[in-house]
Amino acid sequence: TFLCRMYQDRAVNVYSTRPENSSEMPLKPGRRLPIFRGAQARIILAHLDRRRQRRIFGRSEGDPGRDAIGADWASFSSALQENRRDGYYLSRGEISEGLLGIATPVFDENNEIMGAISLSYPTQSPPPVTEAQLIKFAKKAAKDITLRVAELSDGKKDLDAAE
Repeated sequence: TFLCRMYQDRAVNVYSTRPENSSEMPLKPGRRLPIFRGAQARIILAHLDRRRQRRIFGRSEGDPGRDAIGADWASFSSALQENRRDGYYLSRGEISEGLLGIATPVFDENNEIMGAISLSYPTQSPPPVTEAQLIKFAKKAAKDITLRVAELSDGKKDLDAAE
């Protein structure tokens, strides 16, 4: 399980956990992620506002990762809209060969994208549940985190008002 945050136009892994008996995962906390590859970065990118998406698209001309999403603005934007509608993105081997990742968006108290939660596993040893079940689990986890962020923000506002 990974938690990723956006810092300016960069996705950074801020937390990770893995089962004790699993092998080392390649996404350690503090690692910057490619903005156009991997489940976490892709679902965050899909939830940025269109102006920011377009700016990132324009600055990345010639980037093969960008072109894999869409070589022109219309196809790039359309692919991201589809990811946004789905509410998740599933990547296969985009960050590390043989690694599958399912990411769902996490929002802040203003309902703006702040990051993503991702479940990952090696494709040669999948968990005993279906991808659909994992997607459902990831969506619930992201929703729970989003609700907790809103609760903490409301509590902070209450404390600030009391002072």
